[in-house]
Amino acid sequence: QVFHSPDARWLAVVDQAQRMHLLNATTLTLAWSVPRFQAIDFSPDATMVGMLGTDGRVQFLDVATGRPLLPGMSPGGEPIDITFNNPGPLLAIQSRKSVEVWDCRESRRVATFTHATAISSMAFAGSHIAVGDGAGDLEIWNIQTGHSLRLPAHRNVIFALQFNHRAD
Repeated sequence: QVFHSPDARWLAVVDQAQRMHLLNATTLTLAWSVPRFQAIDFSPDATMVGMLGTDGRVQFLDVATGRPLLPGMSPGGEPIDITFNNPGPLLAIQSRKSVEVWDCRESRRVATFTHATAISSMAFAGSHIAVGDGAGDLEIWNIQTGHSLRLPAHRNVIFALQFNHRAD
């Protein structure tokens, strides 16, 4: 897998042993690496990487150096994936049937949303979180109001979701 930072200056490359190598996108030189991890995401301003470790703990690392920037967090449940919202500083942490929203800078859980079945994908932008599941259903939450809408979206598993930030 290869991930690029929002400013296109960095590439996070995941090898077969689940090690993440952060590269300068221009020179393709190694900036730093981490051993095993479960999920990563770049912050919207491309200054840090959120990393979900195999121990279920979330760390926030400086993109350029790999050094910790903020205190780590230990969400509930068994976390599977993470994603920052745009514009930040919130982070969504997906577990099997729920999503926790955390304020990264304060290491504080803001909200928890529960889905009826196992979540297979997640996207987060602004004040909305969307999740897809194995039955092809889509659920969208407004994190400010807590309101949600569930729709049958596909006939099969929803493997990936993405918000279109261009609004066209």
